[in-house]
Amino acid sequence: MQFTREISTLLLALIIGFIIIVLSASYWAIVGPDTILDREDNARLVEDEANLQRGSIYDRQHTLLAGSEYDDTDTLIRTYPIPALYSALGYFSLRYGVGGAESAFNTILRGDDLPYNLSSYFQEDILHIPQEGSDIQLTLDYGIQQTIVEDMNSITGAVILQSVPNGEIIAMVSQPTIDPNSLDENWENLVEDETQPFFNRALQGNYQPGGILYIALMTSGLSNSYALNDLIENPTQNITLSDITLTCLHETDNTPLSFNDSFIAGCPYPMTLLAEGIGLTRIQSSIERFLTDAPPTLQNFINEPQNDELPEPTPEATQEPVQITLDDALGQGNITITPLSVNLMTSALINNGNAPDPQILLAIREPESEDWVNIEISGQSIPLMTLTTANYVRDLLVQSTEQVSGEYDIGGYTAIAFTGEQINTWFIGFVETPNHTGFAITILLEQTDNIQLAQEIGFNALISAIENPN
Repeated sequence: MQFTREISTLLLALIIGFIIIVLSASYWAIVGPDTILDREDNARLVEDEANLQRGSIYDRQHTLLAGSEYDDTDTLIRTYPIPALYSALGYFSLRYGVGGAESAFNTILRGDDLPYNLSSYFQEDILHIPQEGSDIQLTLDYGIQQTIVEDMNSITGAVILQSVPNGEIIAMVSQPTIDPNSLDENWENLVEDETQPFFNRALQGNYQPGGILYIALMTSGLSNSYALNDLIENPTQNITLSDITLTCLHETDNTPLSFNDSFIAGCPYPMTLLAEGIGLTRIQSSIERFLTDAPPTLQNFINEPQNDELPEPTPEATQEPVQITLDDALGQGNITITPLSVNLMTSALINNGNAPDPQILLAIREPESEDWVNIEISGQSIPLMTLTTANYVRDLLVQSTEQVSGEYDIGGYTAIAFTGEQINTWFIGFVETPNHTGFAITILLEQTDNIQLAQEIGFNALISAIENPN
């Protein structure tokens, strides 16, 4: 019958509809909630992130460098009270993410590394109490960093100051930088800024080493038993490379000089004779020891965003090796190096020829705890030169500065590098106590040949570090 068929069809439709409802209810009860919670547009996720009690950041003196507080609208915001530390700390933004130290230790600061147990589930998932992260203490020293930034006076460049032998980073400056307190309002302008304020020059900047590579020439001369005390006639004469002319960095008369004295004066002609006498192949092996197979950095430090105009990264060690040229050997060719890499070479001079592994995380304090747990220093080091070589170059750098303060020696060396039409100035230096501990510093100032300024920044920082050790 027609009526019976309609009833059967209706019944079948109801059964199918019921099955769909059961399946749908099962899905949303078992699987569905996770898919909703994980969606990027889930308002609860945004709210949870905004309410998350992010850990604070302190320096080695327990000075607050970054913290969280509520503004006038009861919104939790990240605050950075000390401008001198902006370039090391990076930024935190709900909209744009994290960078610098905020990125490197994001897991700790958020509390994602803490154990998830029944108590955590009850507080966060049932009571919806905001997640809390741990506080961190960095090896940075606010006072020393402040001194360096004031001395740099807004000049573009980078500074790395490292403790020896433990490798702790005492100061890390990159200029220009951003003000993370106003990041959200100024993001578009900062991204388009030609000065690249997001770019950490101390860790990522690749620069021609210029006369800094004279150190590699001298160490190569030592290892090849070259007569470095031999005198060179007319040592101050200029050297013309592909498109630049090199002169002595420090004023000196044209009387015969040894290779040692020529190195101290920064004269390129004797360094050219040294490179040609040893041979570029042997020189290359010395340079590669300084550069190391993999350029060092601080673990997890990222500095987004980067644009297409940023300097090219250091070539990977897996690339086919290329024979260096005389321009390369004199530091004016295609070889580039980061300030952190240079500072490892500097620190090796007062650490028996071994460069200490860079460290920046000092201690962690978990939520609701008053106790700081110190981070164990790896103690690893990179052998860069023999003890004899390290002591030899160290003594030359002390002679170069002729500065002695109290019970410790200060050594330093300045150099100029040419990048196209741009001139950059390097300064490396160290201060050492009688028990062979101390500090090593590397400074790179862009678009200036003011070697006196570079020396002043370096010596002020070294003296401040050695007189206020903590």
